[in-house]
Amino acid sequence: MAGLHKTSRWMRLFMVLFILLLLSTVTFYCAKSQYQVVVAKQRETLGMVSKHLELNLNAQLLALQFLAADPEIRSLNPEKVHNELIDSREIVNFSNIRVFDRQGRILSQVRETCPNPNYDMEKFNTVLSGKRIITDVIHCTSYQPYINLSVPVYNEKGYVQGVISSEILLTEIGGFIGDHGLSSNQTIFIKDGNNGKVYASGLLSELMPPNEEFDQISDSEKAEPVYNQDKIYLYMPVDNTKWRVVLVTPISEIYRTVFKESLPELIILCLMTLCAGLLYRNFLHKKLFEENIRRFRMERLMSVNQLAASLAHEIRNPLTSIKGFIQLMNRESERVPNQEHIKIILTEIDRIDKLTNEFQQLTRPLKTPQFVKVNIEQMIHDVVLLMENQAVIKNITLAFFNKMNLLSHKYIGIMEGTLVNRSSFILGDEAQLKQVLINLVKNAIDAVGINGEVKILLSRKEDFIVMEVKDNGIGMSKEILKKIGTPFYTTKEGGNGLGLSVCYNIIEGHGGSIKVQSEFGQGTIFSIKLPCAE
Repeated sequence: MAGLHKTSRWMRLFMVLFILLLLSTVTFYCAKSQYQVVVAKQRETLGMVSKHLELNLNAQLLALQFLAADPEIRSLNPEKVHNELIDSREIVNFSNIRVFDRQGRILSQVRETCPNPNYDMEKFNTVLSGKRIITDVIHCTSYQPYINLSVPVYNEKGYVQGVISSEILLTEIGGFIGDHGLSSNQTIFIKDGNNGKVYASGLLSELMPPNEEFDQISDSEKAEPVYNQDKIYLYMPVDNTKWRVVLVTPISEIYRTVFKESLPELIILCLMTLCAGLLYRNFLHKKLFEENIRRFRMERLMSVNQLAASLAHEIRNPLTSIKGFIQLMNRESERVPNQEHIKIILTEIDRIDKLTNEFQQLTRPLKTPQFVKVNIEQMIHDVVLLMENQAVIKNITLAFFNKMNLLSHKYIGIMEGTLVNRSSFILGDEAQLKQVLINLVKNAIDAVGINGEVKILLSRKEDFIVMEVKDNGIGMSKEILKKIGTPFYTTKEGGNGLGLSVCYNIIEGHGGSIKVQSEFGQGTIFSIKLPCAE
């Protein structure tokens, strides 16, 4: 049984560890999934910023294409081109517009912004081949940084005869991305093909994303995030350019968002865990109750087996007296029976009836505890009657002392015409309480040995009844006292340690307590404390 109990504890420990591991795994994967969702939302926001920028840049290129299709521009007449550019600039709101011939000479411009612009002839030739381009950032010593948009100018036969380009200041790029709706901790960067800063907003606008990570990013919109120190970088390419839009978010912001988004799921998970814990606790309580019932039944059966022999001997003595008196009456049948003899016979019969009733209470099937008003004094008298034969066999003195007989009149009442101790009544299950007292008295008898002394003391402390079973036996050491009441722990040969464990459970179920006082060689006192009925 001890091995089974130990195995049960290991199984419970394994179940707890398994549940914790399961909850940790579920929490981890839920958090990971929510993290991916948050990053996906950030990427979606970044995509909207990128698309908004592309839309505005394409609108500028389309405006240039309409302008390049104007007959005045296609004429490449410097005077006509200049007049048309002046009028058009007010409409399209370009910082500057230039028209070049195929050799790269400026035919006309709205105003001279950069005296010596450093044109990339490779890109110029790309436009001459019929393509539209958006340049990287162009820096000029006497002018603000800007970008250049260029489209080809076709003649009537469909051949490229020149290039028209416009300039957009970097300060105007912020209006192209619209309201991105990011938090104050996030930063938007726009980087050109040379890792130059086209635009930046947010708290980290003065810091550029690291170039080494940027160089490793592919042009795919599904590029994996880049982690650098305590920040996460998301990159998105811009069509028709070598630009990239970069979203920089602190890791702490990501985790905060993950926690905020996961809070409902975490609450549900915690509630489910709490419900599972309550169900498991209820299951354990049910199993514990069934185990206590089983132990109680076993203890009752053991008590019945031990008392059976004593009860048979106890019944045999009055039967012998009854038999002798009846035989005497039979021989003297003509004489009137002696009234003293009849009185003794009736007394012995009552004694046998009481003993058998007490024994029947122990052998009845265990039922759910029925709490009624119990006279503790009378119950102790019944237990003494049942156990005194075991004490007499070992020449042990078994005595009962009711200290409440010395109390004042306020504790005395009248019941059915008889003075009784009002304070000796409690609410409880008489059969279970009697089983506890029988067990303690039996243990005391076993502990004292021959010529010992066992006392049962009844008293009251405030609103509690106190029963003490005191013996002058060998007592117990401190090590044994620490383990007393533990199931399957016993110091008696042939015992199983269930008796005291059952006693503790019964008294706790009645709202009381059991305390033990003992010293090795000085005897033992078991004190049972139960609340009074009133």
